[in-house]
Amino acid sequence: MEDLSTAAGWALRLLGAFYALAAGLGLRRIAMDLLLTQALSALAASDPRETAAERRRAWFLSTQLLLVGVAGIALMALLDVALPFFAVSAALYAIHVFVLAPRFFDPLDPPEEHGRAQRWRAFWVYLAATALIAVAGWGRVLRPWREEAWPVLALVGLLAAGLVVYGVHLMRRMQSVPGLRRFDGAMDGGNAGLADPQEEFQARLRSSPLVLSPSWDQGGLFDANTRQPVAELLPPDMLTEADEHLIQYWMDVFRDVADAADPQRCRFKAPDGAARMEQAGRPIFEQLAARLAPGQLRFEPVPWPRLSRYDVSAVKLMAEAGNDPLWGTSGGFDHNIDARFFGISWALALDLNVWRSDFDDALDWDNPSAKPRWSATEAAAHEAEGRILAERLAGELAATGRGHVQVSFWSESVQAWIPVQPG
Repeated sequence: MEDLSTAAGWALRLLGAFYALAAGLGLRRIAMDLLLTQALSALAASDPRETAAERRRAWFLSTQLLLVGVAGIALMALLDVALPFFAVSAALYAIHVFVLAPRFFDPLDPPEEHGRAQRWRAFWVYLAATALIAVAGWGRVLRPWREEAWPVLALVGLLAAGLVVYGVHLMRRMQSVPGLRRFDGAMDGGNAGLADPQEEFQARLRSSPLVLSPSWDQGGLFDANTRQPVAELLPPDMLTEADEHLIQYWMDVFRDVADAADPQRCRFKAPDGAARMEQAGRPIFEQLAARLAPGQLRFEPVPWPRLSRYDVSAVKLMAEAGNDPLWGTSGGFDHNIDARFFGISWALALDLNVWRSDFDDALDWDNPSAKPRWSATEAAAHEAEGRILAERLAGELAATGRGHVQVSFWSESVQAWIPVQPG
């Protein structure tokens, strides 16, 4: 019986260590997601209600994770206070899954089916763990904290305080990015007294300078001040359906004459590319300009260079379920990179996306942590293609003055990061 109690104690200690570590990693992931959400909200005309919902979700989940981490630390010491911490965090988890997520956090940006399934599985696993700890408390495997030696209590308190300080510091650091608009309580309190964000944006666009210029994937109309695409936000009296078809035709001309291998996405492969874009786009510009305020629209038939929106010291290429294949390192953190905005060519960005899609298509989404359903030959071919993409990426970084950025490729066959040089 004593041996059984000892084995149960060590199993609980390992379970506590798992949840303590998971809490720290989860806090870091939530903070990075919040940082990227706010950065993207500043780079594009996103709905502020969606960003506000993301902030509320991040703060709620970070609070729940801090409780999980403290509970895990207490469980590592087999203290009975672990049980109420687990119970409270499980209750918060249930409130998130059943009440807050579907009503307040997800309506504007609902997760995909496999994301919802993962959330439910994680909840039931955590509930089972909480029930197991309750059984351990009933079986007197957990010790009353009042009877524990003070060095153990001091160590537990120190670890718990360190986790809380780390979590609060991380969230405060990541919730606000210099130069980005904050979404404070006035934006969080529903829609009372607030104008519709899209209507506000359209009203501003009626008096803002616009530019007609080609692009690979962002359309042809941009805010001249922010250089962000605006076609989908313009009201019908500014941009008709016929105008959209004409601009789409102009984009097709651009794809015929533009150099898909140009990292800055502004070079033409056809010698007369600029002239053809001018000739095809001039009638569209004149038609739009006649409808808008005088001088509101500018015409730039040659696109401006698309530079990187990410300042990174290193970039890694890895196929991972549901994520973009590029990961950048900056400020000590690794974060996902959208290849469209990394200052690389359209051809490379497209090939990276296809490579990632091939990986996702080979997964069993009921168990996305499992390996792709490939033969050894198919797996080797996918890895070889990834290595070539990494070499192309290193070459384009070097060609755009970013040769100092270290490129690495995750090799599944050797289970290691491999430094990559331009191919």
